[in-house]
Amino acid sequence: MKKAIIYIGGSYPQIDGVKAIKKAGLSVILIDLNENAPCAKYSDIHVKINATNYEKIIYYLKFNLKDFKVIGIYGISDFANKTIQNLNEFLKIKENFKFDIFSNKMNIHSLLKNKNFAKPELLWFGNTQPEIDVIARKISKFEKIIIKPASSFSSKGIKIISSKKIYEVQKYIKNAFKYSQTVLIEEYVEGSLVNIDGLFINKNLFFNSLINRNDYVVNNETSYISGYSFSKRSSKIEKKFYLLAKSLLGLMSYDSGSFTIDAIINNNKIYPLEVSSHLHSVSFYKNSKHHPLYAWGLSLNGKNVKDLKIYKKNIGYCAILTKSFQNISNNKNLKKFLKHELITDIHNYYDGNEFNNYSEKKVCMIFWYKVRSKKSIDNLFKKLNNCFL
Repeated sequence: MKKAIIYIGGSYPQIDGVKAIKKAGLSVILIDLNENAPCAKYSDIHVKINATNYEKIIYYLKFNLKDFKVIGIYGISDFANKTIQNLNEFLKIKENFKFDIFSNKMNIHSLLKNKNFAKPELLWFGNTQPEIDVIARKISKFEKIIIKPASSFSSKGIKIISSKKIYEVQKYIKNAFKYSQTVLIEEYVEGSLVNIDGLFINKNLFFNSLINRNDYVVNNETSYISGYSFSKRSSKIEKKFYLLAKSLLGLMSYDSGSFTIDAIINNNKIYPLEVSSHLHSVSFYKNSKHHPLYAWGLSLNGKNVKDLKIYKKNIGYCAILTKSFQNISNNKNLKKFLKHELITDIHNYYDGNEFNNYSEKKVCMIFWYKVRSKKSIDNLFKKLNNCFL
């Protein structure tokens, strides 16, 4: 019987992850509704079922797993959490994370408060739309606030807004209730948004990577999310993020697997915001033999990973999201920009892409670029922004 990993989500950026797991000697069972999922040709089985329809997935697995023993599950985004939880139960796989903690922002707040982590102040939370005067009093001392559904993914329902715009605040609270039964309001902490990517094996932090984020709203139609990583960082920074990640994941009873921590850096303070049981990006590593998912696959396969080295690239990515694919595909300035010498790879998306089923705006394009310096990144994105003027 072949040992296998279930990989939920087979979009183009995941190819490196699938290859890494295969390199570790494991089979890959891909779950992706998209018939043309780019990862399908690298997988052993392609299950064409919606990733959130765990009942249908379990029914399929009951009759099609005779040649495989599933020893782990990887989901590319938080939309897969509930499916992973139910598949773990069906397949009798030990859970490596507590679903209710990882998927609920209120639980994260409670955890951070009790253990003295730096955190944004929680101004209000509730299960029903509040009276306008109640909210006005709660948020009045802060210039900006952030409204969040307690349990949502892909930033659905999240809104940063001035506390002075009280009627709009009410509107966005109402919108947040579309995605969760509980909504919360926090102070908005200014600072640099980062992701701490890594791998936990047997409750030990095996690897971590700091990804600097650079998200930007172009207009009502278009925005982009981006990130970049330098392979060399100071030992002081390395140690600071290492200790934060190890402490936080230990408190959350995280046993083994990949993770990403969303955090804000402000005045040398680190504010952890969310924790997810997947990497922020699987494409930040040199090749499949020096990849965190390769190490994870080896560990699940009973191999020693203590001395394995994981090499990072000086690389960045940018995903362009839009409500209108046509506006992007017809943008002549953007076509010219994509020939820039720092851009190393480009992939265009279509409506059938699995990830797009769970995002408010559609991912229409993603490109990767070389990172030479902070100045080179600033110049690159200045040119990108000019494409939409």
